[in-house]
This record gives sequence, C-alpha cells and structure tokens, in this order.
Amino acid sequence: MDEAITSGTLLLHPVLMTALVALLGLVPLTFANGIGSEVQRPLGIVVIGGLASSTFLTLILLPVLYRWMEGRSSGSSPEADGQQSGADPDGFGEDPAGGSDPEQARVTS
Repeated sequence: MDEAITSGTLLLHPVLMTALVALLGLVPLTFANGIGSEVQRPLGIVVIGGLASSTFLTLILLPVLYRWMEGRSSGSSPEADGQQSGADPDGFGEDPAGGSDPEQARVTS
C-alpha cells in the first residue's frame, strides 16, 4: 500500500495540471453570451462539474477507500468473514457422492 501512496503522490501534479487545463479551457463556454449560449452554458457547467468531481473522487476518495478496505481485510480472519478453516478452496462444497471431482459425481449418480 505504501508503494501505491508513493506513486500516487508522484502522479498528483500531472493529474491536477491536466484537470486544471481542461477546466480553464471550458470556462469561456460557461460565460458565453452569444448565439447558441443557451446550449453552451449548461454544457460547460456540467462538464466542469463532472471534471472537478471526478478529479476529487480519483485523488481523494479512492485512496481513502483503499486504505479503509486494506485495514478491514488485514485485521480479519477467515472465521470472522464467515468462512470455516476447513472449507473447500474452490467454493463448490463437497460432492454428494463423496468425491472431489464434480464430473465423476455426475457419472456415478
């Protein structure tokens, strides 16, 4: 997780610069007064809002969620997650015929 945080901080500057340049390029669309501005103004507002919210979610919320999920998964045991320690690793359970191969169980039953 520390490697992800380190690489995230290295990518922070390029991501913010890209979002800022795109946002500044859409500002004239938001303040349009000429012909067609009734279409351009709402479009500019929506695109700027989407760009700002997606940048916030990517840079702030996702790392927080990753850290939270890592804390939950590293502090729990299989018994706490509802799994038994002797459970079948493939998740299909035991065959009715008692074997471990599902194809063989269909042939014998």
